[in-house]
Amino acid sequence: MLHLAVFYVEFAVRGVVISWKSLKTVKFSTVVLKHEEIGKLLSDCPTLETLELSCFYVFRHLEINNSNLKRLKLKDSWPAYEEGDHTLEIAAPYLQHLEISGDIDDVKSRLVNVSSLVSVELIFDITCVQDLQLEKFVSFVDYAFGKLFYTCSSLRTLALSNCAFDRGVVISWKSLKTVKFSTVVFKHEEIGKLLSDCPTLETLELSCFYAFRHLEIKNSNLKRIKLKDSWPAYEEGDHTLEIAAPYLQHLEISGDIDDVKSRLVNVSSLVSVELIFEITCVSNLQDHFVYVIET
Repeated sequence: MLHLAVFYVEFAVRGVVISWKSLKTVKFSTVVLKHEEIGKLLSDCPTLETLELSCFYVFRHLEINNSNLKRLKLKDSWPAYEEGDHTLEIAAPYLQHLEISGDIDDVKSRLVNVSSLVSVELIFDITCVQDLQLEKFVSFVDYAFGKLFYTCSSLRTLALSNCAFDRGVVISWKSLKTVKFSTVVFKHEEIGKLLSDCPTLETLELSCFYAFRHLEIKNSNLKRIKLKDSWPAYEEGDHTLEIAAPYLQHLEISGDIDDVKSRLVNVSSLVSVELIFEITCVSNLQDHFVYVIET
């Protein structure tokens, strides 16, 4: 057997001898199991490469010593206890790809050892985003992972949705190549610090974000920027995003830009530009297109 998918059962392995020596993929959805049971399962599946858990009550500890298991997906988790610390501690020194998504309720994930991580996707479901202010928006990156996540030197791809960064945190993503942020809250000084702390970054994608004032890119490796669906961060005043990026080669701005303007200060290396906007009202088309891009 190479692949196993189990739904809506209680998985009891106590006293059961498991010998799935060729199993590559396990998918559990709405399956009840404890950390000692999932640990036994992993130890009895030496060739396992992918573990997917969805709609599950979180156990205390997940230790993965299997060097073949490279991919872990967790979706829709709930606390197993009404009170106390609802933390899933993950120790996985060989894990390369981690995805956590959906409804995480009051569950935290503490990364104890993830020194081999290459890609991370955090796509959370937020019930209410009517007031997307930093002080009212849960800092899920810090909340879910703690400081270890910010210094993962092997990380190459990072995708975040519905998150906010912890202010003042020290970031050291020295191998990061691609960043994709959707509905992530930060200011221009925070995005500037992020770029300076990721010297190998090549692609930056921002979508569904409140436009900051200034985006200065001094990193010579960052060649591609994609901006989609931006809104003014302030109700009054000049809603301009100033872009200074002398090494940038590819620029894409698309979607709903609301009242946001983009001023290109230094983009002398640009090779390709895509501007694809969504206009809700076209009763006066000329007014909508004036000064969308200023140079």
